[in-house]
Amino acid sequence: MVSKSAVGVAVLAVVMGLLYLVDKPDDAVDLGDRPAYDVKDLIAPRLNEFGYSIFLKLLKSWPLGRFLVWKIKSDSEFHIVEKLSARLYNVPLHVPVARPSEQQIATSKSASSLFNLEEFVSQARNNEKELAPQRFRRWTVEDFYKGYRSGDFSPIEVANAFIAAVKKSDSVQPPLRAVIQFNETDILRQARDSAARIKNGQALSALDGVPVLFKEEIDVAGYLNTYGTNGKIIGKVPIEVDAPLVDRLRKSGAMFVGKGNMHEFGVLPIGLNAHWGDTRNPYEVSHVTGGSSSGPAAAAAAGLVPLTIGSDGGGSIRIPAALCGVVGLKPTHGRVPHPLPYTSVSVAGPITATVKDNAILYMALAGPHPADGFSLDQPHPHIEGFDKIKDLSDIRIGVYKPYFEDADIQIVNAAETAVNEMVARGAKVVNIEIPYLQVLDRAHKITIMSEFAMGVQMHWHASEHEVAIDAQAPIVLGRSFSAKEFLGAQKIRRYLFDQWNKLFDEVDVIVTPTTAIAAPLIEGRIVDTQTVSQLMRFITAGNFLGYPGLSVPVGYMNETNLPIGLQLIGKHWQEHTLLRLGNAIEAALQQKQVIPKKPDVFFDILGAASQK
Repeated sequence: MVSKSAVGVAVLAVVMGLLYLVDKPDDAVDLGDRPAYDVKDLIAPRLNEFGYSIFLKLLKSWPLGRFLVWKIKSDSEFHIVEKLSARLYNVPLHVPVARPSEQQIATSKSASSLFNLEEFVSQARNNEKELAPQRFRRWTVEDFYKGYRSGDFSPIEVANAFIAAVKKSDSVQPPLRAVIQFNETDILRQARDSAARIKNGQALSALDGVPVLFKEEIDVAGYLNTYGTNGKIIGKVPIEVDAPLVDRLRKSGAMFVGKGNMHEFGVLPIGLNAHWGDTRNPYEVSHVTGGSSSGPAAAAAAGLVPLTIGSDGGGSIRIPAALCGVVGLKPTHGRVPHPLPYTSVSVAGPITATVKDNAILYMALAGPHPADGFSLDQPHPHIEGFDKIKDLSDIRIGVYKPYFEDADIQIVNAAETAVNEMVARGAKVVNIEIPYLQVLDRAHKITIMSEFAMGVQMHWHASEHEVAIDAQAPIVLGRSFSAKEFLGAQKIRRYLFDQWNKLFDEVDVIVTPTTAIAAPLIEGRIVDTQTVSQLMRFITAGNFLGYPGLSVPVGYMNETNLPIGLQLIGKHWQEHTLLRLGNAIEAALQQKQVIPKKPDVFFDILGAASQK
């Protein structure tokens, strides 16, 4: 009689033999010193929901699961991280925090002292007169600020309009599912308090009464924080203490209107959620929003709120902003206090309808806070030069052509048009080469997936069945990386941190499309690694190396009207440069009526609030 162990050994031998036949030898990987464009997609099976559930069971089984994981990692060339890191005699860099120079601190202090929030908010947009009166535009902080003070509407009327719009957004088929938690009683209480302050001339700031929505994973007192789960794993009781960035906004008088949807645990850039419902793209509801900050981006695009806050560990602000046609800023690591103990790649930042609103919210959020040690050593936040958009002769734009062009041709063309608008205003294009982009991508994925796995470790064995199948595979893969692989990735981080800093001696910004594709169709709980790779192709340097990145809308796909985003990557602590360039691009493309286009799903909050 054949024992079970003998059968297991035989199966194992067959699997190992098959894998050996199709596996790439190490010497086929090019890790030469010459710069070469080497970005390749992740490789894993593309399965429907049923097939994927079977694959997951195999992936978690022993011994077959170990070899399936090994096969995925081998085919996707994760081993190049270990191979290159073995050649590096350096100290691992675990958190990509850049120490500011004394000159940066002194210059930023002077620039920051000149900023006045109320003056900045109340200034008319410099391209307002260039917009045709019939053109669509979204309501901004400026509109709320001026309308409250003119008496055209009050925070109470805005609150009622928001509540009605959210209910309507989820009563249609398919529901938008941008906002997944809101408290009517609390929203109306805040609105009454804000209206009284404004009426009495005692507004807390220019943001008093302005609606703001938070990504579900950000701690807001009185709301659950389930990290996009079903609430049975974590988030069973409401949060009692605001996160530092939330506390800042609460003190400004901003009106908290709830929590936005997200991809479960933030593990994928798609934006779907099996528990709370899939967030739909306001431009085409059969398509995804991108993620993981799906709800905030959709809410901003659909006009529900002018201000939203997401987080970004692998493009989770910039990707949904691009796919939904709004503006998303991933700040320098440590710029906005966001104390999460399990991640070295994630930061919080604004997603808004316009670049000006993004600058407003950025200035409200940024700055050191004792709760986040990585935020303490930073220059003063400022947006000096924001309106200097007609003369960009001081700006050097870095373009790595093979990288820039590795996207859908319509996206490349729209991105080139935006670059040409900057050049027309005097900016200079510098052709650059960026080596080891493939290694950068894989080192980031080793890091973020390992950190995801560590973050859910205490809940995993007892509750993994509560996690949707599309969120399980990245966590299973993250659990497979060894300490050697993780430390190798951090050695790569140190090396590339230094290499990219040298690149930024030659240029002020590096420009790419935000994503290589427009928003994909919603196809259930399918995890397509090629789609993930195409959405994240231009993203990971910002997270892994700590640089700020801004996504601005620059056009729409011809057949679908789905939005296209351009990404600007800047030097550490240089958010003001990105916002200035974003302002220039937005003004130029609005003047030419390229952007914005009205989405299929849109709610006119101030129009409704004005109907007395």
